[in-house]
Amino acid sequence: GRLTVKTDRDLDIVLANAHIEGGAGALTYPDLWDKPRTLQRFAFDASYDRKKEVLVVPVAEIDFGGPMLRLTAQVMTPTPIDALWASRKKAKHDFKVTVKIDNLPMDQYGAVWPKTIIPDARNWIVLNMSKGLFTHGEVTVAGHVKLDDLENAVLESGGGYIDAKGGRITYLDGMPAVDGASAHATFDLDHMEVQILGGNTGPITLQPFTIVMDHFQEDVQYITIPAKIQGPTTNVLTLLDAPPLGYAKEIGLDPADSTGTVEGTLTLHMPLLDALLLKDVEVKADARLKDFGAKKLVPGIEISQGNLDLAVTKDGFGLKGGVALNKVPSQLAWVSSFHSDDGKPLHAGTVKAVVKNDQWDAFYGLGTLVKVQGETPVTIDYQNLKKGVSRVTGQVALKTAAVQVSDIAWKKEAGTAAQLSFELNIETGKNLVFKTIDLQGEGIRVKGTAELDEKTSQLVALNFNPFIVGRSNASVYYSQPVELALPLTIRVEGESFDTSGFEDDKEKPKPDERAKNYELRVTKLYTSEKGYMASLKGHARRDKEGWREIDLWGVAQGSVPVDIKLEQKEGRGIFSFKSDNFGLALQGLGLSDGVQGGNIEINGEGSAEQPRTIEGKIKIDSFVVYDLPVLARLLSAVSPFGFVDLITGDANFNHLRGKFRWQGNQVDLRDVRAAGSVVGINLDGRIDTETNEANLNGTLVPFSFVNSIIGSIPLIGDMITGGSGQGVIAAAFTVKGPLANPSVSVNPVSLLTPGFLRNIFFAGEEPSEDKKP
Repeated sequence: GRLTVKTDRDLDIVLANAHIEGGAGALTYPDLWDKPRTLQRFAFDASYDRKKEVLVVPVAEIDFGGPMLRLTAQVMTPTPIDALWASRKKAKHDFKVTVKIDNLPMDQYGAVWPKTIIPDARNWIVLNMSKGLFTHGEVTVAGHVKLDDLENAVLESGGGYIDAKGGRITYLDGMPAVDGASAHATFDLDHMEVQILGGNTGPITLQPFTIVMDHFQEDVQYITIPAKIQGPTTNVLTLLDAPPLGYAKEIGLDPADSTGTVEGTLTLHMPLLDALLLKDVEVKADARLKDFGAKKLVPGIEISQGNLDLAVTKDGFGLKGGVALNKVPSQLAWVSSFHSDDGKPLHAGTVKAVVKNDQWDAFYGLGTLVKVQGETPVTIDYQNLKKGVSRVTGQVALKTAAVQVSDIAWKKEAGTAAQLSFELNIETGKNLVFKTIDLQGEGIRVKGTAELDEKTSQLVALNFNPFIVGRSNASVYYSQPVELALPLTIRVEGESFDTSGFEDDKEKPKPDERAKNYELRVTKLYTSEKGYMASLKGHARRDKEGWREIDLWGVAQGSVPVDIKLEQKEGRGIFSFKSDNFGLALQGLGLSDGVQGGNIEINGEGSAEQPRTIEGKIKIDSFVVYDLPVLARLLSAVSPFGFVDLITGDANFNHLRGKFRWQGNQVDLRDVRAAGSVVGINLDGRIDTETNEANLNGTLVPFSFVNSIIGSIPLIGDMITGGSGQGVIAAAFTVKGPLANPSVSVNPVSLLTPGFLRNIFFAGEEPSEDKKP
């Protein structure tokens, strides 16, 4: 080294200059570094001017084996050997220091940068920046210091900058780091700005943005991170879910359940605290979600194809834009809260869409209740009131669509005004409950509630009051629990109820052994277009073996009482069906309006051996058939030669007698015989009341045809036919298939003797076991 001095006559230093160089070794200075630092070389120049009372270090260099630390300094101080110094060394001395670094690995920053030089900025860099390289940096500080207390130097001003590349920045402990970051940081005594020039955190790409830390002179420092991000939604939500934030879990979002991409700015402002709470973090974001999807955010609704604007605040976030809900294009406005204790819903959203045709099937099983052809504008409001509890309200305009609701026998054509509103409550682990259903339109006013099974969306209960649909004006209750051990219950009460529009299930009914309870009490029950039962009251019970109890009484067509009973006495079933007018009873029950007159009485009972199997007799007197489709088919088919054209007018029957056996859903008919002016019929077979299908066979003799042709032959005619009312030609027939539209086949097979025909039909007598042909 080299030292030059200039003194006065008293040998006190007036001017001094020094140049010192050193080789490899260790630098020990606890006030600047926590432990000795290894170095390759060092050099510095210094000058002192007593008159100016200034010590200047124009250059000082320390080579740490690659990283280079350069320093300049200026200290206002007296000469260190002046006698006056001893009395002034405790005085405050102003200083100014500039430090520069080059090519410093981030992981060595804390080992090189003096800890007294802007310590807050230095500490953040040491804790949060690593793996990269500080290509260049410099800082200038000024203040005052007592020469015997250097470690407590007071900084009055300071500032600087530092450039970095390829670094890892962990701006918040616990959150994913930014890798490959290039940065330019500027700082002073009160704040620091770190300009991120680029980088990534996993698949998330970062566009240039600036991190700001401030309040270095106060007890609590703050950081603001306006991250400009672009990447997969899953990874962005994972970022938001990392400690200490945990936003995704707070609002019920599962990052793994989310798809799409996010592009925008996410701004976080929070104190630099070790124990950071969610409430301490201020959040703001403006971003665009592209092709967003989530299957679990809304129970029962799959979100897809979302192109949404995202806005985030410290209280929650909002979404707005186009989205597909269960593949139905919709417009969504959504708000979610980060706080569950402020009385507001966790999630709230409004959806507007046009649902078409069978798209209703996708929403909570509504397609099982309503069939729609056409467009139905829909507005849905959703609220997640608390974890696992949600409410959905909706308004559906039905005017432009054709709608059919088979369960309530209502349908309308497109163009007829109608409006549906509802409120649906959804609770995890419980059935879906329609708290209110309100359907208003031309010829319909229905209000009530309904319940759907949580897993299958099967209708398990409904309660409508009023139920005004067409000719119906009543209250209707229906219950069909999923558990087969619980009974199905249907209860109808009110002024009127119309069953004529209900359609039979076209599919084969599934076996259902549950108990069934039915209760009816209506002033007028419409059973067909013209048929009805007045003052109807009754109930019925059914179990897995079949009907157990029936008690039904009403006035057919408002004029003829009909009484149907099935009761259990002494453990045996007793059945009866009585009416003074067979034709009106059939019409009133909605079975046929093609029969007139006749007194009907059916009685039967079970035995001790088979108490639930009813066996009995059928007795009908003096009735006329004038429009019965099955009989018309028989008459048309009985003559392949067209002779049926000779059969005209009504078919008058003197009587019908027969036996029946009723077990479960099967009714077996035996020896059922009817004789009249036109035809004679005998019938056997089975009817299934569950499937409404028949398998019958019998013999038919067209008396009028025989009398008009064979009976016209003098002498021989009477001898062959046996006289008036007899016949010689008979046809075997079968009736199979659905009762509403059975298949009828006829086989004209034989000539019969007059006595034989007479014995078949037993005109005026009941069938007897001891009468034989």
